[in-house]
Amino acid sequence: MTDAIFDACHALYGPYWRSKVAIRSTMFREQLDLHDDPAQFRECHSGRRAGKSDGAPKSACMDALDAGLNEVVLIGAETLKKARQLHWANVAATVRRFALPLVPNASDASWTNPVGGRIQFWGLNDSDAVEQIRGFELRSARFDEAATLAPMLRRLVVDVVEPALGNLGGTLTLYGTPSVTRAGPWFEICEGAEKHKWTHHHWDARANPHFRAGRGGAESWFAETLARNGWTWDSPTFQREYLGKFVDDATRRVVEYERAKHFLPQLPANYSADWPHVAGADYGYNDAFATVVLAFDPDTARKYFVHAEKASHLTYDDAADVLRRVIERWRCSSVDCDPAGGGKPFYETFNRKYGEELGARVQSAHKVAGSLVESIRMQNTELRCGRLFVCAGAEPLAEEWQVLPWRDDYHTEVSESYPQDCFDAGRYALMRMATWPARVRPPEESEAERLERQLREAAEQRAERDVSQMGVLAERF
Repeated sequence: MTDAIFDACHALYGPYWRSKVAIRSTMFREQLDLHDDPAQFRECHSGRRAGKSDGAPKSACMDALDAGLNEVVLIGAETLKKARQLHWANVAATVRRFALPLVPNASDASWTNPVGGRIQFWGLNDSDAVEQIRGFELRSARFDEAATLAPMLRRLVVDVVEPALGNLGGTLTLYGTPSVTRAGPWFEICEGAEKHKWTHHHWDARANPHFRAGRGGAESWFAETLARNGWTWDSPTFQREYLGKFVDDATRRVVEYERAKHFLPQLPANYSADWPHVAGADYGYNDAFATVVLAFDPDTARKYFVHAEKASHLTYDDAADVLRRVIERWRCSSVDCDPAGGGKPFYETFNRKYGEELGARVQSAHKVAGSLVESIRMQNTELRCGRLFVCAGAEPLAEEWQVLPWRDDYHTEVSESYPQDCFDAGRYALMRMATWPARVRPPEESEAERLERQLREAAEQRAERDVSQMGVLAERF
């Protein structure tokens, strides 16, 4: 190699240029286009087996070779466990294969280079974890399964990661499979209102030369998959999962929620604080503790979710304090909570501290709410019949509803890859209220009935006057 070529490679790729050239030689064009994209904000919604889980760790390793002291290359997902499951092994494989000078530290989920820069794995399952990113000097950040981050995605990007990238001019890349409906924060970034702020990378397994090499590649795999499942190329599941396209797939959506029909930007015009309110709670520590409030219009039997919130890593006492505030604000008459897991110890703590004081004790969720499929059917019936709505204060619930998919085509289990904390709490509240009837109102009288009633009342009043006058005359004589 001539000195000129050596100098050019060093100038282009830095002191570890040999390692980077070796890594790049194993990546195909779409992976390299994403890695080399000069834009600060990039998204990638490729299909299955398209090479995302191979390319992302390789890109992270190349970024980490350039990271200076205390500079961070972030790999994140909804939880730390999920981030490690998705990418830790592939980072390790890349380090071994190319003899990279990165040392693992499993206890703090990091890989450190000789000068103190590092790859940091990160979970985003609570607000504190998101806020802590503010303190990082980010060279780059990659977040996977972006659809599952819906409740926090905008705040994560705009309020936290963007400032953390500022000093180094780093990059943010979001990866993920399209959601089951053309709605939600992830859709808005890829194809909706936020699209203009991002550069877009989309391909499927046919672009991956390493997939099924020598066995017909992705085309033969697609043909086998279509035949085995009885799908066509237009089948929504195939379009979404294998081709990486956003399509509305009613067959996989758990909640029949349509924002145009069921979302209200404010409380209904006839809303009254005197309406009955009930709360649902779903306790979790690593998963979020969620509280949802449902209001009941006694004249129409319509139900409105007026409040939803969630937070992680709350102790039983902390969660009890959150629930107390919610009950006091909305004057909830009852609270339903799933006793499974930490639910029962939580609500026993609440009842002991605040039950008598507030007059609203937490009780075990209605038995129908414990039957997942049955409670979902009842919920969807309420939505279809125009008796259930979500107001602006319950956005976290709406965000979970509009992207939550079934685990499979049998529709017996909800996918565990998506948040469902408010979803569960909402079911508990709804099942408590589902059979409440509207109050009986007196029938409206016709015009003829009104005139007849007025004549009758006038005659009765005249008769009373006549009787009174006769009594007066009798006393005189």
